[in-house]
Amino acid sequence: PARTSSGHEAGTILDLPCGTGRFTGHLAREGYDIVGSDIAMEMMQVAAEQLRGTPHLRGYVRADAERLPLRDGAVDCVISIRFLLHIDPVTRVSIVREMARVSTRWLILDYRHKHSYRYKMLRLRRALGVPSARKLPQVARAEMTSELAAAEVRVTKIFPVARFFSDKWVVLCEKTVSS
Repeated sequence: PARTSSGHEAGTILDLPCGTGRFTGHLAREGYDIVGSDIAMEMMQVAAEQLRGTPHLRGYVRADAERLPLRDGAVDCVISIRFLLHIDPVTRVSIVREMARVSTRWLILDYRHKHSYRYKMLRLRRALGVPSARKLPQVARAEMTSELAAAEVRVTKIFPVARFFSDKWVVLCEKTVSS
């Protein structure tokens, strides 16, 4: 297993969904044992071709995020970037709960939030009647925390992406119950 900057061992990570392997490959090249998972076989085939021979890449699992074909505690961490924002809140809770089931402890998720300059400008544009790009759901911190609690995980740390200007948070979560 790889070691984090604080010296702790990091075991196997599940990248869900892995898509074409952008994060999967980066983490594998950094020395983390990683498994990619996606519902789209075509995406995983592209990832497998691009990342062929990458050390620490342990393979791929085709899966629906709501029903992962992995045993309880099969991985040490689940990372999910650029996915949950496309899912409705009820399904998101179900998916996060399933991620927590297959993880021994950690989840790394991203959320779009309402506490950014970008979000406030979007609201102003709408109020002025200026057309805007598609709207992705954004949550307040309390909504996110409540949603994650419903999925039986708690927020350990929030990492803002480009503070003030980005509406993304990378959120480190820890399971609150043992599976």
